[in-house]
Amino acid sequence: MGLSIDRRCLSRRTVVGFPAPVDPLAARQKGSGLRGGSSLPTIIAMDDLPCRVQDLLEANPHHVKQELDEVTSADLLAPHPVVSEEDARLVKAALYLKHGFLDESHRISQRIKSSTGSYWHGIMHRHEGDISNSHYWYDRAGDHPVLKQIGGYPPDKQTEQREFTLLLAHTIHAAIT
Repeated sequence: MGLSIDRRCLSRRTVVGFPAPVDPLAARQKGSGLRGGSSLPTIIAMDDLPCRVQDLLEANPHHVKQELDEVTSADLLAPHPVVSEEDARLVKAALYLKHGFLDESHRISQRIKSSTGSYWHGIMHRHEGDISNSHYWYDRAGDHPVLKQIGGYPPDKQTEQREFTLLLAHTIHAAIT
């Protein structure tokens, strides 16, 4: 039995993303909806996330593994069409990572040779405590816009949490646009 999808997520108003206050109306009026001309979303409202991603982010780790194993990229990101299968797989890697399934996250991220794939790979190695290998993969991520936004390798847990949120938003955006 898989995780039941909580369709109430469509009405939640929790906001995640940049900690600095941002005026979404002003960003929209400028025409970009982006901060500083980067490709990063200014804010990400939980109700803007695909519902399945939101449900899996908030799920109890003891009940989420089978669902993650079985969910397809199309189902994970519905109702949005998947335009980058690699980035869609990285969304799944991020969800495995969030719930502590490091081997599963590693299997996905190590196969994706993009800057974003290298970035998730580096985060996974940091979580397992292999810091030198983590730094290697962060270096392979190069000038990734999220890495630039957070100012390099995260020095503390707060920055790590912000990094995860920003990179997940970036990866979802790349998968569906």
